[in-house]
Amino acid sequence: MVAAALDSFAADGFRATTVERIVEMAGTTAPTFYRHFSSKNELLKPLQEQLTLEVRGAVGSLNDVETVDFPTMRAWLDVYARMWMRVHKLCVAYWEATELDSDLAADVIPSSLITVSELGRFLDRFAPLDRESIELRLALLIPLLDRATQVTMGTRDKRTKEKLFDEFANMLVLVLRNPGPIK
Repeated sequence: MVAAALDSFAADGFRATTVERIVEMAGTTAPTFYRHFSSKNELLKPLQEQLTLEVRGAVGSLNDVETVDFPTMRAWLDVYARMWMRVHKLCVAYWEATELDSDLAADVIPSSLITVSELGRFLDRFAPLDRESIELRLALLIPLLDRATQVTMGTRDKRTKEKLFDEFANMLVLVLRNPGPIK
């Protein structure tokens, strides 16, 4: 049923997905669904877990980054964009669900901070005094990157799309090379 729910969320969005649709896709019945779940909202955790796994894989590749420069960050954005293309419909359903569930919304940054905490090799490149700032910036960049990728991928002009990704790579370099407070 979880797989059917995720498929339905990806196809129809979170709001439009009904328990009836989930059980139809799973080849089961509503009573069976309700023996396992009290509502479709209980399927938010599996949705979050699936996306977290995907995002952590892409963000985790920052551990392989040797230098924070434009070519490296631009190449990393391509890695992220490929992941995003695979799961973008789930991303949209997730953000839709965060609008409806305050607990899910409240977990966005803590989840991002856990993802960032797994970037040990990447974070070791920064001075100890700068590390907290870099961690917070990366935690903010994870949800921002999802939204920016959605807008960029929706751009019809390929040249503009490339320019937008280039500028985001420039932003990453600026944000990560200057970890101290900017006044």
